[in-house]
Parts: sequence; C-alpha cells; structure tokens
Amino acid sequence: MHFRGSRGTSPWPILWVFGALFGGAVLVLAILTVTHLGPSDEYSDNTEVPPPAAPTQPAPPPKPCFPLEPNC
Repeated sequence: MHFRGSRGTSPWPILWVFGALFGGAVLVLAILTVTHLGPSDEYSDNTEVPPPAAPTQPAPPPKPCFPLEPNC
C-alpha cells in the first residue's frame, strides 16, 4: 500500500548507520578498557596507608547574644 508523500526506501541504510555508531562506541570502550588495565601508578611506590588524623576537641559554642545587651 502506498500513501501519498511517503517514501519507499529500505530501512537497511539507517540500520547500518545505527549499527556502525553502536559498534564504534563499543570498540572505543573496549580499547580504553584494555589500555587502562595495568596496575595503578599512583599508589605503586607507597604501600603504607597514612594513619588517620587524631580527633580534635570540638569548638565551644558561642555565647548567646541578646538584643540590647551592652557586651554584645
């Protein structure tokens, strides 16, 4: 059945384009994964974990300040 204004093209070209885009994205992700598989160079020299900082005393809360007080 042919409708006026419709195009009778095959869907295969657009499917090939979508497949190429999807395949290209998968290929890029695979290449990036393979090239970044090695051990991390950031922590290779220092295997010791530094101790956590000692807890400090919390700061005392400020004194309340009421309106019309001379020392406020």
